[in-house]
This record gives sequence, structure tokens and C-alpha cells, in this order.
Amino acid sequence: MLSQPLHHAIVVVDVEKFGDKKRGDLHRSEVRDGLFAALEQAFDEAEIDWSECSFQTRGDGALILVPARYSERQLVDRVPSRLTAGLLRHNARVAVEGRIRLRLAFHSGPVEIAENGSADSTVIFACRLVDSDEAREAQRASKDLITIIASNSFYENSLVHEPAAEPDTYRRVPVSVKEVDTIAWIRSTAPLLSSTLTPATKGPLSNRDSSTEVDELANILLAVPPLLREDARSQLLDLLPNGMASEMPQNVDPWPYTRALARLCFQHTGGLDYLLGALRTLGAEPRQIHQLEALRYRYVGVSEEPLSRLTETLFRIPCLTDPMASELVVHGMRRALGERFLVEGQPGTLQYVSHIASLCWQNPYRLTILMGLVSRFGPEAPALADLRLVIGDLTDSERPADTFTNQHRTGLLALLAGVVLPNVADLYGAAGGRAAPDLGDHTTYPRILHALESLNARRDGLPRTLAFVEHVAAHVDSELKIKLQQWTRARAAEMDLIAELADLRDEVRRQAAAANHSPSAKPVAYLVLKIEREGPTGDRFRLTDWRQLGDESQWAPERGKDRTGSLDTTKTHVASLIERIEVDWGERRPDIRIEFVLDTPDLSLDVDQWPWENDPHSEPMGCRYPVTVRSAERMRARKYHRNWQERWDELVRQLRRDGRVDTRSSLRGYGSGDHGVRQLRSALHQRPDVVSLTLSAPPQPDEAGGDEVSVGIKAGLPLIWWHREDCDHPEFTETVDRLLLEAEDQDHLLHRVRHARVAAYAQAEDEKHIGASLTVLYDDPARLVVPHQPGHPVVEGAVG
Repeated sequence: MLSQPLHHAIVVVDVEKFGDKKRGDLHRSEVRDGLFAALEQAFDEAEIDWSECSFQTRGDGALILVPARYSERQLVDRVPSRLTAGLLRHNARVAVEGRIRLRLAFHSGPVEIAENGSADSTVIFACRLVDSDEAREAQRASKDLITIIASNSFYENSLVHEPAAEPDTYRRVPVSVKEVDTIAWIRSTAPLLSSTLTPATKGPLSNRDSSTEVDELANILLAVPPLLREDARSQLLDLLPNGMASEMPQNVDPWPYTRALARLCFQHTGGLDYLLGALRTLGAEPRQIHQLEALRYRYVGVSEEPLSRLTETLFRIPCLTDPMASELVVHGMRRALGERFLVEGQPGTLQYVSHIASLCWQNPYRLTILMGLVSRFGPEAPALADLRLVIGDLTDSERPADTFTNQHRTGLLALLAGVVLPNVADLYGAAGGRAAPDLGDHTTYPRILHALESLNARRDGLPRTLAFVEHVAAHVDSELKIKLQQWTRARAAEMDLIAELADLRDEVRRQAAAANHSPSAKPVAYLVLKIEREGPTGDRFRLTDWRQLGDESQWAPERGKDRTGSLDTTKTHVASLIERIEVDWGERRPDIRIEFVLDTPDLSLDVDQWPWENDPHSEPMGCRYPVTVRSAERMRARKYHRNWQERWDELVRQLRRDGRVDTRSSLRGYGSGDHGVRQLRSALHQRPDVVSLTLSAPPQPDEAGGDEVSVGIKAGLPLIWWHREDCDHPEFTETVDRLLLEAEDQDHLLHRVRHARVAAYAQAEDEKHIGASLTVLYDDPARLVVPHQPGHPVVEGAVG
């Protein structure tokens, strides 16, 4: 018996790899039960009565028909998030073979409810969507638990009108499966690997399908390798006009970034030209540039925008279409600018001239040099007159020439006269950002100011010249600093940017403080080694390593292969890893720090005395590198992380401010017994500013140190000291106090520890020096490696 066709929202779900050979019948039963339970709970939590929905199983999935009395916006907003939560709970309880990932399709339309299921075209269409190659491809390329595909009608009628459903995270794709050939919308964090979208016809944006062109451009941008890196995405914004850059979202993944950028380029006059120039500067491949040029031509036609006008005019200059003469022009530009840059294409070709234009069009100084050079290669001609007009328009519109008056500049140059700073090029780079032209050896103050004024202002609105002067002020004597800051304050007041200037000064002050207390200007590199016991006897060890060179603020270490073996074999593996990073990183001359992540019973392993190389005469690694231990237990237990982060922040503040730890922020253990442990806990509860603990005994299970180190770890202490043999030795206490409290030199605390170990190594073997048995737990909560990323590592077995 058929019912009358009524409007329903249609939800189809399909389990990924339901029939995989790795799944047994019990696993499949577990998957099916878990899916249905998660679906029912998700609908209930979305306030959609499950009993009022029509539900049909599909073997490896389900079909749910939702009555029209429930809003489709309510469905698309609430069900995916609640279903994801249910799948997370299910997957946490079951083995790998019982875990669930889904494809989910949304559609709507009239459906006849039948006892044996519905065969309406709307239902079949939804099932085709969830089974499409496009949905499967997006799921394979993504780590999302749920990959969503919505029909075009469902997206336009419901989804796009519900902000909570994040419609901007969906991408428009063509779908072709069996008799279905249509457009759909996919939500997935994976980039779209291919697209066969038919370009829209030319014409005003309002008269054509803007989604098509935005998606086509976004997919081209996703194939530009630099844009997969966050630093390059940020650099591209610096190359765009302020009006465009300010509208871009910050700190987003590649797909939302490229889609927002594509939309912006079609909304702004000349947006595609600005984008082409920026991508040429970033080093996009010629093939991608040609794709973008073709797209611009299809959708915009022949452009009269700045970059295109400059390119077309330059290509009418005879010397630039002559291979030899065009090379001479580029050579002359390199010499005049003091810059080394490459120009793509064969000299004399349109590609070559186009790249010259993209290098110059946003920089008035380069344009002036270019104009002077091409003027020398022949008599005055109409093309040269046109070029002067184009360059005049560009310099008038692109350069904020009226930001400062000549009187302002003259006054500033008078203040800077005679100021010699060895790192002035670094200060220029810090102020100008990634878009600042390379000045080579020509870093005079007039030239620096000229280059900075050719750039867009910072995102906070401050001209980059002000940022440069503030950086200089941080490196000169007090009297000149006051005068320079008076100059910047006066200029900021004229622009109503006093608050922004105050923020900039705080930023410069923090950077200067960090530089003053760093051991050197070298990059910091980390080799993190996790060692844990394996097997029933506990005499075999698993070694896992992570390494990172460079930006400490972005912790994304590269994980190596796991290795197993005896303790001696593990020492050999560790030495091999250190030798490897010396080879890989040696040219950068980094400050290498070695950290051992250990379970609490193994914290007293003498890892700092292990050899740094596989040589019988190797000195201990603790003499060559700062070597510390870290707590694997605390990394795993997130309930301790809040206190850990707070105490770490306090430690960093003290080291940056004074180069040492405040006396009041350091404790010594209270000794053995329950009373000593209670005293220590009480002191730590009362004093959140305590960041350092010196144990009263080594951290062995039968000694007070074992209890003390456990209390310290749980209380979030980032710095713990002990002697592996005798914590009561007066020299040990004196040494720790000296390392903590004295900062006569500007070495980092960990390098002072290394010096103590070097002093111990210099003594005769029969002489006992504290540094030979000194262990330091120095634990940064921002650099976690446990729990590590999911997945089964490759294991290299070892015999020994």
C-alpha cells in the first residue's frame, strides 16, 4: 500500500569499507549496531523524533526519510555534529576493525512511503550521490569521520541559509554516476584533486554562475605548492592590496583559504591581476600561471587593470622584445637594485616581459629603474610615452607617497645619521615582512625608507617605516631611543594609530628581550627521544625519535622509525641519530637540544653520559649538547596540563626577564616519609609561582626522591633537579643554586648545565664531580610527543 507522495528530507549514510576482508562477521555486526545507535542518538539530540522518521537499512548503510514538519536547516545544522560525536564514542570503544567512517548524503523531495521501501527517483538520486566517485574520492583523501555530499537543490534551498551548518566549507563539484549527471556540494577537509567544471559564460558577475568560477579558481590555487604552507599563504596576503588582504580570513586551512581568496579576486576590480602578480613573486609554476591567465581571459576578457596594462605596454617596447637587449635590461636592473632575482621564460618573449612586469608593478622604485633603463635603448617612441603614463598611474595609486612629508623624512634621516647597526638588514626584514624587496648590500637608511614606503601598511594600519624605526629604537642608546620614539608617536598620532603603536612597542620589546636571553642567534633544533621498556623482563627497550629544526612556535616534529633492542643497542641507535642530525643540520649551525622522554622509574638513567657518536673515544653527549629528561607520564595525563602550562609560563617569564630563576620560585624536597610528602604538596598548593624543585634524594621507588618527583610532576613543575647518587652532598646544592640563580653571562640555563658537565668531564676519573651525575628535568608543555600521532610505526628490530 503506497502513501501519497509527501515532501521529506532524505539522509543516506554509507559505511566506508564495510565489506573489507579485515572485518569479520562479528566486526560487521558491531559496525551496524554502532551506526544505528549513533544515528538514533544523533537525531534525538537534534530534537528530531526518530520514531517519526522512516528508516531503511542498506546493508552497508541506511536511508532515513525525515518528515517535512522538521526543518531541513535543523537537520543539517545538528545531525552531522551529533553523529560525529556518536561515532567518536563508538570508535573509542572498539577495535580498529569495528570502527566507522561514513559518507552522508542530503537531498529532499516528494517521497511515497512503502512497506517494502521507497523507489522514488528522489531516493535513488540521493543514493547515487552517496555512491559517487567524487564523494568516495573526497573521503579517501580526508581524515574526517563523516564526508558530506549535498544535492545542489538541498544546498541552495536549505544549507546555504543556515550559517551554523558552515555552508562556506562546502565545495561545488560535478557528479557523474550511472544516469546521474549533476552538480553537488561536498564538505571535506581534503583538497579537491580534479575538476571538470564547465566554465561559465563571459559577462558581468551578476549575470553568470559565480560559484563555478570561484570553485575553478580555488582548485587551481590548491595545486600551487607554496599555498599549502601557512607561511606562504601569509606572504601572499602581504603582496595583495590592503583592501583585499584585510577581507581574508586568518589562520585557516588551504581549502577555506583558497576558496575565500578566489571569491575575493572576482569581487575586487583587478583582483585576478593582483593575484597573478603575487603568485609570480611566490614562485608558482609557469603551468599554473598559464591556467590562471586562461581563466582570467575566459571570465574577464582582455584586462585593462594595472598589471595587464603594464605588461601590454612593456611588450611594445622594442628593446624588451629583443632577446639580447631584454637580458641587458634585466642585468641592469639587478645591478641598480642590488637584488638577485630570476625572470621566467625566454628573453624577448611575452612570458619573460610578463614576469618583469610582475616583479616591478607594485614597487615604485623598481618601476623608476626600469623606465630609466629602457629609455636608453632607443629614441623616444609612442610606446615609451605610454609606458611613462602607465608607470605614473601605478606610482600614484600604489605608493603611499603622502604618508610622510619631506620634512618628516628629513627629520628622521637626521636622527639616524651616524647610527651603525650590524643587524640593520634584519631590522628592515622584520619591519617590511616577506614582501620587502631584497636590498642586497645597499642597506643605507634613505634606501631602506624608500623601499618601506613602497609597501602596503601592516595589517594594523601602521606604515612599515614606523615599524622599522621602532625596531631601531630597541637597539640604540636611551637618548636616541627617546627621540626616535617621539618621532613615531607624532606620526602615529597624526594617523590616529596610537593604540596600534603601543601594541607594536610591546611586540618589539618582547622580541628584544627574547633575543637578549637566547644563547645565540642560531636556530634552535630538537631531537626528542622516547625510551620505554618492553617485554616481560623489562630488559628490552623501544626507542622513538622526533626531530625539528627551526621555528619553535610551530611544533610539528618529524617522527622517525621505532627501534627496539637492549640498552646497549639503544645507546648505539641514539648515537647514530645524533650523527645523522649533525650531517643533516650541520650547515645551519643550530643550537641542538636533546631531550629524553622517560617513564618515571627510568628518569634516573644516565642519558647525559651516553656517547654522542659511535666512537670508542666519544665524550658524553651532555658535554656537547644540552641534555634533559622529560616525563612521559605527565604528557599522557592531560589532567595535569593546566598547572604545568601555568608554571611553565612563569619559568619562561623569569628566564626572559632576568636570565635566572627567582629564589622564591625554587623549593627543595622535605625528606622521606608521609610528612615530607604532605609538606611538599602543601607548599606547591600555596605557591603557584614555584617553578623549580631540587629533590632530597634520587627518584628511586624506595627513597624520598621517588615520591617527590611524582608530586612535582603532578603539580606541574617544569624544572626538577637531582643527583643520581647523593642529593645531600653540599656541593650538589651549591651547584644547583648557582645554575638557577646566577646569570652573570647570558647563556641559557641549559647551557650553564652543559658547562657543569664539561667541567666534570675534565677532571680525572677517580675524582667525583657533581656535573657527572646531574639530571635535569626540563619540560615544555607546548612540545608534546606523547600520545603520538595515531598509526602503526615501522619498527626496526635489533638483536643485542
